[in-house]
Amino acid sequence: FASGMGWASCGYCPPGSSTNKLSGSISCSLCIPGYFSSVAGSPGCQGCPVGQFNDRRGSASCATCNAGSSTGSSQGSTNCTLCPAGHFAESEGSPLCEQCKPGSYQDQTGQTGCNLCGRGTYQEKRGGVQCTFCANNRTYTTYSTGSTSGDDCKGPLLNYTVAGKLNQLRDVSNVTVWHSSTILLSAVSGDWVVRNPEHPYTKFLIIKQGEMKFSPEGIKEVILEPMMTNIFCYKDTEGHGVYFSGYQNKDVKGRECEGPCRNTEGLEIGPHCQVNNETSPCGLPRCVWDVQCSAGDGTGYRGLVNSAKVEGNNTIPCQAWNKDYPHVHTYYHPTSYNTATYGLGKHSFCRNPDPGKSVEPWCYTTDYWIRYGPCSVPACDTTFQYFQL
Repeated sequence: FASGMGWASCGYCPPGSSTNKLSGSISCSLCIPGYFSSVAGSPGCQGCPVGQFNDRRGSASCATCNAGSSTGSSQGSTNCTLCPAGHFAESEGSPLCEQCKPGSYQDQTGQTGCNLCGRGTYQEKRGGVQCTFCANNRTYTTYSTGSTSGDDCKGPLLNYTVAGKLNQLRDVSNVTVWHSSTILLSAVSGDWVVRNPEHPYTKFLIIKQGEMKFSPEGIKEVILEPMMTNIFCYKDTEGHGVYFSGYQNKDVKGRECEGPCRNTEGLEIGPHCQVNNETSPCGLPRCVWDVQCSAGDGTGYRGLVNSAKVEGNNTIPCQAWNKDYPHVHTYYHPTSYNTATYGLGKHSFCRNPDPGKSVEPWCYTTDYWIRYGPCSVPACDTTFQYFQL
């Protein structure tokens, strides 16, 4: 450019400005925000590339957007915008924010990644800001993180027909028989127990997964209850789930197992299976019922309470089941049957190996004058979850 009369030559516009004309300019103009010129004598200002910006006039360069933000797809941006919830930008200078993939979510803005959906939840769509809980998160869960479908939620399901009407259950319920003499029951998922409310622990019927049976005749009401422990969760206190007998046949990564998930070896990883000659955990949750509380008549309790209640709210340590001192006993030593059925062992934890006479965990005591006593174990009810993730 030449700004006056009689110049013998033209000067170069400094960086950050241009003439905006091909020839004959008498002055330089500063680049507007979003544009730049990096060298002297630039014929025009250039828009900042996608992923970069500047917000001042006369800029000789552009700044790069931080990770977690973007400029959008257009050049010449004057600022970077934080990625909205459900989106992310992993690196600096990202041209666009990406949507979170199915199985993940992001509930914050300006993030560099997404979070996998936790167990018990799933996300089917892209760009999720939260994950969806399984339909009945008391009895249903997913066995791995990052689930992409409600079909990944596993739990008990019972179909039952009363007076020609089909119903479904996913948790315990009292059902009236009405005018029918029986109820047609079909265990779609998991094992179920049908109890007589008047004698729930002595008169009952078990329906295995895939079986179809009628309820007993002459009963006007039944309790339909899913068998959760050792089917949909495992008792970690019982050899890390050594008696688990559920139907899960995929590992924690969703791969097909060579057989059902089991833990007959008592490995610390819990129920597991073989996948391509590799031992892989199945992702099953640990039971709360019959571990932190006692369900039913207490025969399934495998918790760690080891003292009996006595008068005056006092407690006495329990005698080990494999010992005969100070109290000799005949029937309740840890035989293979008593161990598998009642959880007796070389320990002093409360158990109930005598359901015909007791409806709660108990133990022999270490007090010579008090042979046995009940234990302070809370009863399982709706305040307790079936399992913990």
